[in-house]
Amino acid sequence: MLEADAELERKRALARERNRRYRERNPERARAQCKAWRENNLERHKEMIRAWNKANPERCKAASNRSYQKLYERKMVERARARSKRKGLDCTITTDDVSIPTHCPILGIELAANFGAGRGKASAASPSLDRIDNTKGYVPGNVQVISKQANAAKSDLTPEQLLLFADWIYAAFRK
Repeated sequence: MLEADAELERKRALARERNRRYRERNPERARAQCKAWRENNLERHKEMIRAWNKANPERCKAASNRSYQKLYERKMVERARARSKRKGLDCTITTDDVSIPTHCPILGIELAANFGAGRGKASAASPSLDRIDNTKGYVPGNVQVISKQANAAKSDLTPEQLLLFADWIYAAFRK
């Protein structure tokens, strides 16, 4: 019985490799064939997708998170463009210039791209697009993603004012 299973698996592996090479050589034709199959077997295709999602919850969640992160980055750039237009600032960034890290580089808290308790209300740990130098616009090299809490604390203070504030905090809580 084990030999028959091994032989079947070997044949399946050869077929997968043959199909992979075919798709590499004929990408448009392979896409068209897949599309036609899906259209003719819509219910079976949906069933296969549900089965795969159920069998691979980690990969499914990771793919969903990546997709959501890209959407979030795109929305951050769109909002930056609107703010820059309103304030008369330059905005030349693209989604390639915005990358959401796992943790806030300033506070070290884990960034959570969710909307807090209510719709549209960002939490303190939500990613926020920050202009490093507030005298410049949203241009490559002048933006970073930090937590909303860190961005609110930084707000409109100059670097000198931030240093004075940090010195005061250090002195006040060093006791």
